[in-house]
Amino acid sequence: MFGRASKTLKKIALYSLGFNCGYDAVYLCSGDIPFIQDGTRKDEEFRDEAFRFYQSKYGDSQMIVVKGTIYERVKTITTDLENRGII
Repeated sequence: MFGRASKTLKKIALYSLGFNCGYDAVYLCSGDIPFIQDGTRKDEEFRDEAFRFYQSKYGDSQMIVVKGTIYERVKTITTDLENRGII
């Protein structure tokens, strides 16, 4: 998106594409909270396109979509990690 990435970020990206990747959980944040432009983001349409891309690529069986306020999202993820015995 920005035309460059650090070596560390590239390594993480390759790892996350399935090369020796072993995530216990994957979370995708929905776009149900207001979009606020902070000077580093594209736009709301891009956010929605990205959400649909990840949802179609990975499907519901491989990720958990989190919705609601920031507090609700953190609670959802924390509860899931506790149920999995990760934390």
